[in-house]
Amino acid sequence: MCAPCCDVWIECSECHDEMADHQFKFHKKVKLTCKNCRKRFDRDFEMFSEKDRYCNFCDTQWCMAGETPESKIYVECKAVLAAALVELLKPEQPYFSEI
Repeated sequence: MCAPCCDVWIECSECHDEMADHQFKFHKKVKLTCKNCRKRFDRDFEMFSEKDRYCNFCDTQWCMAGETPESKIYVECKAVLAAALVELLKPEQPYFSEI
């Protein structure tokens, strides 16, 4: 997307804020480029609908939920803890002794 505040092409607003010396300024109209077909199109976020999540030319979904490191860590930790719990609850573990 092209950042409306400085006309620099960026991946996302968070990436912009990490690299630029100013905060990303949202605007109702944004210029985008499809990563699949490389064609440019505009979106009006004031009248955004479900069909606007897809490229005008190749129908590739370009609008997806962001994935931050925090959310990734949460999912990975949850999987590790679930696996550890399954391992701990196996009956052959030495701390499970008959009374």
